[in-house]
Order: sequence, then structure tokens, then C-alpha cells
Amino acid sequence: MSDEPYRYEHDQIIGDYVLKQGNRVLFRATSLAVCYSEDTQILGIPGEPAYTLLKHGNSDQVLEHARKIRTAYREAGFPNMASEVVVVLSDLWDVETLNRIISTSGYLGRFIQEQSNSSESRKQTQ
Repeated sequence: MSDEPYRYEHDQIIGDYVLKQGNRVLFRATSLAVCYSEDTQILGIPGEPAYTLLKHGNSDQVLEHARKIRTAYREAGFPNMASEVVVVLSDLWDVETLNRIISTSGYLGRFIQEQSNSSESRKQTQ
């Protein structure tokens, strides 16, 4: 098994996202999704949730994974945890952002907060 990190690239010719480990192509996709949990009850606190990356990659597979997690939480009697599972799906990802999300501990939370702050700023200027 290679110790090389996983890294997304964008194929400019085909337009696909490519996940690689070293020179090895693991998959290609036209859109990618990131699934995470936003915990405010167990690890996080209100207003400062703890974000945990659960899965990233091909949108269909990530959406299916999220559906299974939500179902398992509900069946186990944890509806609040099921509602904290979030999927962000896009075909406009910046690959450097994706690479930071999957490789840098804590970056997912910073990214989400930046997006939230940016969204709030746009609302206030309209």
C-alpha cells in the first residue's frame, strides 16, 4: 500500500475530477460530494459545531452512503444525529479546497464557516 496522499486533480480536457494516490488513478467523476456530520450536542457546542468528514467522492456513492448513515441513526433511535449528516454536492469544486478538506484536520470546519460568513455578507449587501 502506498503512503502517498490522496489528491484531487481536475482534468482540463475532459472536465472530470480525478482522485489519485501518487500516479494511480482511483476514480473519475463529473461532480463530487462531501458528506460530513455537524455535531453540536456531543463533541461541539451550540454555535461552534464539531465537523467530521464522513465520505467524499463520486456524488451518487456519497449520497447513498449518507442515506445509509441517516437510516442507521434513525433505526438506532438517534434522529438528531441523522439530521446532522450533511452532503455538499457540486461540479464547481476548487481542487485545492477539496484537497485541504480531505487532508487537513479542522479545515472542513473552517471552510464551512467561511462559506457561511460569505453567504451572510452577501445577504447584508442586497
